[in-house]
Amino acid sequence: MSATIHLKRRIERFYDDESGETLWVMYEDTSDYIHYRYIGYDGSRHTMLSQQFYKQFTLSELQASPKYQGEEQTI
Repeated sequence: MSATIHLKRRIERFYDDESGETLWVMYEDTSDYIHYRYIGYDGSRHTMLSQQFYKQFTLSELQASPKYQGEEQTI
């Protein structure tokens, strides 16, 4: 049986770490933990307290792309 996670807010944005690796931030829970996954090599979910997270990671330039701003894409 898995534990229930209570969401404080959805984030759904890309961030970069110090070495330039990109990660996908999913949400922040009510205990102030950020839940995220690295893109490309690590499918594991990670958590970190929000205060520490925002000191260690920066919003990725990928957010500037229209693909990730909710605009419709033609296939």
